[in-house]
Amino acid sequence: MKNKNFFLSSMLIFTAILLDLLGGAEIDIFVPSFPELQKVFNISAFWAEGLLSINFIGSIIGLFLVGNFADKHGSKPTIILGLTIFIIGSIFCIYAPSYPFLLVGRFLQGIGISAPSSLYFVIIADNFEMKKQQFLMGIMNGFISAAVAAAPVRQLYNH
Repeated sequence: MKNKNFFLSSMLIFTAILLDLLGGAEIDIFVPSFPELQKVFNISAFWAEGLLSINFIGSIIGLFLVGNFADKHGSKPTIILGLTIFIIGSIFCIYAPSYPFLLVGRFLQGIGISAPSSLYFVIIADNFEMKKQQFLMGIMNGFISAAVAAAPVRQLYNH
C-alpha cells in the first residue's frame, strides 16, 4: 500500500465494495417490479422487459464514455458524475407520468451506473499493491456473489 493509513484503506475498500454492489443491485431490485410496472403503466411483459434492455443500452454507451472521461478527469469526478446521472435517472423513474418518461429514466440510470460499476477496479488498482489487489478482488467477488444470492426474486406462480 502506498503509505495510506488503515482508516483510509478501509474506507477505500468499503467504497469499492459499495460501488460493486450498486451495479448489481440496480438490476436486481428493478426486475421484481415488472408485474407492478405492467399494472401501473398498462404495458405488456415485453415492454416491461424493454426497460431492462434500454438500461443495458445506456450502460453500454456509458462504458464507451467512462474510460476516456476518467483518463482525462480522474476516477473520482467520473464516479461522482455517473452517480449524479444515475440519481437524475432515478428521479425520472420515480415521477414518471408515462412509459416514455420511464424509458428515459432507465436509460439515464444505465449511463450513470456505468461509471461506478466499472471504475471500482481502478480504485483498488491505484491504491493497493498487486498482492493486496488480488485479495481484495476475491473479497469483492464474494460480496457480489452474496448480493446476487440475496437479491429479491420475482414470484412466478401464485399458490
